[in-house]
Amino acid sequence: MSTAEVGTNAAVAAIGDRFGGGRPRRRGKRTAAAVVAVIVIAAIVLGVTRPFGNNSAKTSASGVVDNAYPTSTSTVTRQDISQKTSVNATLGYAGSYSITAPSGATAQQVAQAQQTVIQDQQTLSADQQTESDKSTADDQAIAAAQSTVNADLSTLSADEASESMACAGTGASAPACSQAQQKVSQDQAQLAQAQQQLASAQSNATIDHDQNQAKVASDQTKLQGDQAALASLRSTAVTTGTTYSWLPAVGDIVKEDQPVYALTNHPVPLLYGSIPASRAFYLGMSDGADVGELTGDLIVLGYGAGLTQSDHYSTATASAVDRWQRALGLPVTGEILLGQAIFEPGPLRVTSVTASLGQAVGAGDGTGGGGGGGTVLSATSTARQVTINLDAALQSEVKAGQKVGIVLPSGAITPGVISSVGTVATTPSGGGSPTITVEVTPTDPAATGRVDQAPVTVTITTATASDVLAVPIDALLGLSTGGYAVEVIDVGGIHHLVDVSLGLFDDADGLVQVTGSGLAAGQHVVVPAL
Repeated sequence: MSTAEVGTNAAVAAIGDRFGGGRPRRRGKRTAAAVVAVIVIAAIVLGVTRPFGNNSAKTSASGVVDNAYPTSTSTVTRQDISQKTSVNATLGYAGSYSITAPSGATAQQVAQAQQTVIQDQQTLSADQQTESDKSTADDQAIAAAQSTVNADLSTLSADEASESMACAGTGASAPACSQAQQKVSQDQAQLAQAQQQLASAQSNATIDHDQNQAKVASDQTKLQGDQAALASLRSTAVTTGTTYSWLPAVGDIVKEDQPVYALTNHPVPLLYGSIPASRAFYLGMSDGADVGELTGDLIVLGYGAGLTQSDHYSTATASAVDRWQRALGLPVTGEILLGQAIFEPGPLRVTSVTASLGQAVGAGDGTGGGGGGGTVLSATSTARQVTINLDAALQSEVKAGQKVGIVLPSGAITPGVISSVGTVATTPSGGGSPTITVEVTPTDPAATGRVDQAPVTVTITTATASDVLAVPIDALLGLSTGGYAVEVIDVGGIHHLVDVSLGLFDDADGLVQVTGSGLAAGQHVVVPAL
């Protein structure tokens, strides 16, 4: 062993006492920057300038230089390498749902509105009948007056002919002429009176028609308004006068067609759908995607005999609801009041329960009343999810579909995939750099256990290089002249330094991409002993 080798290795050993070794030892998750910093410090103190030069020193039989600092060897490999960034995250469950007993119309309010509509219909029917009867009577009066006018015209015409004959020639002064003229005068007066009666009948008919039409139109307007009010009340009709008779426990999992809670021993089941229930379901309601959602559930659950997928609430839909209600022990009505079923995208995991057994719906929370209301419980989905509040400056390094590693509290690593990347940055309330929300879906959810809101680390690949030379980060030597080298052991056991340029650092595997003249896969390089 040359004097230069002995001096250099002794110095390296001394530096190791202070900085962890001239060649950095493996320290779990030590970052590439920290490793390089140690290398640089060692290079400055030692002034490493090709300590082995072209000397003929050889290794021991073990292939390791015998000096004050224990070393080993590693092989130069050709492989794909990735550069990763580790960020803090939280492991839990996706989604956040607040289940409420909705406020709405009471059965009494709906019944009153229905009675009002019935009364409106009766009034309209009566007024339409009155209009019809009056129109018939007016037509008859006009016809009678017209008949009288026609008869008077005929009489006048006949008497005028008689007058013409009686008063012709020398008969103009005869008593018969005078009588004929008097008769014609009487006919004309009677005709004028008949015509006046006809005009009066026609005028009365017009007045009656306008008044009755206005009354019918007013009735129709009122009916339409009250029907709209009834429809609104029916769409928000809720079961009233009920209390909570069953509630789930925190941690319970609720699946489709299972009760989320119960009101007066009637279960309120979960149905799957992304459209929250915002109105009651009943015959006569308007078409909508929420009806299509319900229809799909009824078919999937096996209650859809004779039912086809549709956004229309038909008699077949009502029959399917009947079968569903009967199977669950609910009142069979063919309609679903608001709040009698809960629609959420999938299974629920109960995280907290606000209501209490025996409590009246809507009581004690300031939001309810006779028509329901109030928060019942909170829940998440059962899907496992990791949430990262990522520094907004790193947004360009992540994208949906990107694979990551999740380091669990146990230290185990399980794969995941980025499911969404936020686009709006927020600044933490306590200050700091703006962050975006990045969500990760574990590839193997079961491997993450059931712990909620647990701190984890996510390893994100920020760059990759294919088919490159790689050595352990610990193999790097900082040179006093700048740059880096690795200590290569030739076949004959001769050590020499090879200048290298650095590429990507893979902290997870402790590797670094290198290029150097004469460096090839399969060569052995010196590294600190484990």
